[in-house]
Amino acid sequence: GQKLQFLQQTRYVVGGPDKIYVANRSVATETRYYYDGKTLSIFSPRKGLYTQADYAGNIDTLLRKAYEDYGVEFPLEDLFRWGTKSAMAERPSEGFKVGDEIIGPWLTTHYAFRQPGADYQIWIDKGDKPVPRKMVITNTDDPAQPQYVAYMRWNFEPKIEANQFTFTPGPGASRIRFADAAARAEAAAK
Repeated sequence: GQKLQFLQQTRYVVGGPDKIYVANRSVATETRYYYDGKTLSIFSPRKGLYTQADYAGNIDTLLRKAYEDYGVEFPLEDLFRWGTKSAMAERPSEGFKVGDEIIGPWLTTHYAFRQPGADYQIWIDKGDKPVPRKMVITNTDDPAQPQYVAYMRWNFEPKIEANQFTFTPGPGASRIRFADAAARAEAAAK
C-alpha cells in the first residue's frame, strides 16, 4: 500500500519537423530512439540490440505510425501531439489556473485540468519562451492513483552533431525485428 517513485532521465534533441533523437535511461534500462526523416531506429545499448522501421514524414506522423504499427510510445510524446489531429489524450473536461509558482529559477503559471481517467497539472514558464517546466499526470481510474511527474529544462541553442538523428550500429550490435502491434496484442491475450 505504500506509494513509490521511480526515476528516469529523458533527453530530446529535435532537428526540425522531421528529425528527433531521444535518450531515455534509468538505473535498470536505457533506450535510444533515432529518426532522420526516413528511418526509425530504437537501440538498447546495455543489451546491444536494435530494431529499425522505415517511415517518411514529420515527427507527428512518426509518433502516430510507430504507435499504430508497433505500439511504440515515446516518453512525453504528448508534448509533440497536443493540438494536432493525432493527439492521443482526450480534451480536458475542465481546467483552471491555480496561480504562479517558482520552479528552480523560473517563475511559472500552474494550471490544473481534468478528463475522464486522468488529472493533469502543468507549470508553464512566464518568460519570453512559455515552455512547460513541470507536468504531473494522475491516473484517477486506479485506486492507488499512480502519478507520472516530469521536470523539463530547455536549450534553445543546442549544438547538434551532424549524425545525431541517424543510428549506425557499432561492433557487436545485433538487429532484431519489430513485433507488430497485432502480434503483440495476440501474444498478450494468450
